[in-house]
Amino acid sequence: MSSHAGDGAFGSAVYFRVNDVDAVFSDLRTRGWTPVHDRGPVYEAPTDQTWDMRELYVSDPDGNCLRFGSPLVRSDANEKVRP
Repeated sequence: MSSHAGDGAFGSAVYFRVNDVDAVFSDLRTRGWTPVHDRGPVYEAPTDQTWDMRELYVSDPDGNCLRFGSPLVRSDANEKVRP
């Protein structure tokens, strides 16, 4: 991932597994980041995924996708809860 031609691939994705994706979202909003509203809910706010992760995707100015995710914890066989 790079913003310099020839130094990496544009449009790459990198995944950051974090303890609390909602805290990352809150911190980004506090710092002035504005969610993208035309690419789906996971680009707007943390979203529970079917693969038991809560994720947020952020596009950077170079077209790369920064993906943040926290595992959803199961309290029983049917219920997912956030850590």
